[in-house]
Amino acid sequence: MLTVWDAATGQPLRGQKVNNELLKGCVWGPKGGYAIFIRVNAQRISPDDFLVWEFTDPSAEPPPVLEAKFNHSGEWRVIADRPKGGDEYIDFDLGADGERVAALWKSAKEKYAVHVFELKPADTAKKLKQVAALDLGSENARAVRISGNGKTVVTFRPLRNTLDGNCAATPWDVATAKATKPVNVTYIPWLSDDPKMWYFPALTHDGGALVDTKPDGYDLVDLATGKRRTIPLQPLPEGKNDRSYEILEGSHPAANLCFPTGRIHVEARSLRTRIVDLESGKELRQLRGHTSTPTATAVSADGTRMATADCDGIIRLWDAKTLRPINDVAGHRSPVNHAQLSPDGKRLLTWAADETTRLWDFATGKELRAFTDSPVLDGENRSYLNEPRFTPDGTMILYGTNKKLIARDLQSGNEVPLPGDMAELGPRLVAFSPDGKSALTRDVVVAGCEVWDWPSGNKRFRWEADPDTLRSTGFTPGFSVDGSVIFHNVKSSICCDSKTGKALQFAWNAPHVDSIRPLHSLQSAPSLGVAYRKNDDLLVFEAGTGKQVSRFRLGYTEGGFPTNYPHISLSPTGGHYAWASEELPDEVNLFESASGAMRRRFVHRGAAHVLGFTPDGSRLLTSSNDHTVLVWDMRLQNVPLPDDLKKETDPMKLWGWLDSSAPDAYLRMARLASDPDATLRVMKQNLKPIIKGENGPGVIRDARAVEVIESLGSEGAQKLLNDLATGDQSAFRTQEAKRALERLNRK
Repeated sequence: MLTVWDAATGQPLRGQKVNNELLKGCVWGPKGGYAIFIRVNAQRISPDDFLVWEFTDPSAEPPPVLEAKFNHSGEWRVIADRPKGGDEYIDFDLGADGERVAALWKSAKEKYAVHVFELKPADTAKKLKQVAALDLGSENARAVRISGNGKTVVTFRPLRNTLDGNCAATPWDVATAKATKPVNVTYIPWLSDDPKMWYFPALTHDGGALVDTKPDGYDLVDLATGKRRTIPLQPLPEGKNDRSYEILEGSHPAANLCFPTGRIHVEARSLRTRIVDLESGKELRQLRGHTSTPTATAVSADGTRMATADCDGIIRLWDAKTLRPINDVAGHRSPVNHAQLSPDGKRLLTWAADETTRLWDFATGKELRAFTDSPVLDGENRSYLNEPRFTPDGTMILYGTNKKLIARDLQSGNEVPLPGDMAELGPRLVAFSPDGKSALTRDVVVAGCEVWDWPSGNKRFRWEADPDTLRSTGFTPGFSVDGSVIFHNVKSSICCDSKTGKALQFAWNAPHVDSIRPLHSLQSAPSLGVAYRKNDDLLVFEAGTGKQVSRFRLGYTEGGFPTNYPHISLSPTGGHYAWASEELPDEVNLFESASGAMRRRFVHRGAAHVLGFTPDGSRLLTSSNDHTVLVWDMRLQNVPLPDDLKKETDPMKLWGWLDSSAPDAYLRMARLASDPDATLRVMKQNLKPIIKGENGPGVIRDARAVEVIESLGSEGAQKLLNDLATGDQSAFRTQEAKRALERLNRK
């Protein structure tokens, strides 16, 4: 997502999704903001594929987001047929003033040059004004840098072995196209043959020197004389003197630059961004807030604003003088790992890797409270070790700190004593039984859990994990759907009575444990699991008892069959399920349970995760690496409809289309749900109880029809469902009508 921000307030003004594989950089200059793109993701970047988009012009069309396909190596890439040989561009760099771009060119005959262009909108490099062509001959340069003012270019050529870290940096005067004497500097090849992954020194804004990063400081290399000035790094008190681990961990090639004044250097490494005074070597500040390696930094031409961006698509704005965030907004600064609805459904609790717990008004999205003492604990499977949980009455939350389990009153925000012996507990993961009368605390160090009476805090028993099962599936205990059973793990058949701790017999033994996943839920703890079966069936069962709940079909996206499904949630209405996978990381897909076909697609700005449906199935919550939780309306009446379908008023015609493909049928179902009276008349006319011995119509059509009737929720709809439920008890239509009635009665 390429986003335009208000630098004074830190608020986003406009966003445009672009293909990150094609984006080669962006800069904001006095004439506007420009982004460099290539048309296709190919091994060679043809001059015809090099284009400039003015992203600050609302009327300017952005480059198309091209659909990726499998290439011959089995990778997802945008493919373009290219003749062998030919000219190509192999590196780009933008002047910080936003006036010029330098592109490193390689001819079909292995000759090199740097083409310097003025920045202006153009759909091909041939339409850009070229202000210089620097002839490098056979230099075999691998990277190019252009000064902020656009007057100096530096090319980098590795010496001897390309992985030994030594290279020659050659300065060029853009106006005269003349080179001066090269100087030797170091670069970091990251043990890769791909120059795009190599880190080369930063160039000062005026083009007079290179900043060569060392484990213990910097070498400032004067390009006119070749002289070096070593500047030892003087880190902040909490910093480390040895930065070798940071250099090995890496930084993005575009994440290091110098301020326009030339004295201040910005170095983004690991999860921190160092601001260093190059005169003294003193570290002025570390900018924190990113949870993935920063990939770009930028400083405004007047030196008052700075931006850092990471590979999750998050951009943070800073005051370049005070080095503090600009109007730091409420909310998480890291991807959300956990979310839970309060028992009354009015508040949402979220917890993220930024080690904060936040309470939100679910209806308005307003942040009500934030707690900063809920750290991520070290160790395997640490993503869930400190998840905060509502108490059964919704007045408090419980979560672990580094030292103990604590409770906080949500009205005052104050810590309150835990009841009984629970007051002495160390860090724990907490789960409550569905009836609210039992609590389970999981030890985050030792593989075991305690079971308590709630709210008295009297201890019932301690249950130790089975060592063999622990090695194969881990220990993530919880309560069964009815609260009578405690399970060892969603994947495990080991379980016990929640009152006595007595071992119980599991009803079903999954043949392929590795295929089992917990169903994501916004309830206090996931109590349902899903197992992959033959014929692409997904079997839903109760954790702890093995009781089968339902089956539904595994969906296929346009990309094909998924290799895994780590984030999946079944709607309480049963009609569909949400699923996110690694194959399509920024999408959440809504699948139809009966057919396994995809109904809708929800797109995020980063890798997406399914958090779960609300208990009534009316909302779906998803999170993303952009640090947000998005709420999607799942009610049929609110599905967005195309204009031509909004005008369709014949319910019989809509009924006839219920046999069409899943996306089309879903839209017709939504149109039917928007006209309750006419829809009920059509349903009564076409749906009758199944008589014993008769074969009903297709399962998929019946499932869709009952879903529409249930969505109406009226007295007439319930009467029709009651009528359908009197049919042959073995018929799918009868069973589906009875399940819909049960759900409506629970509401």
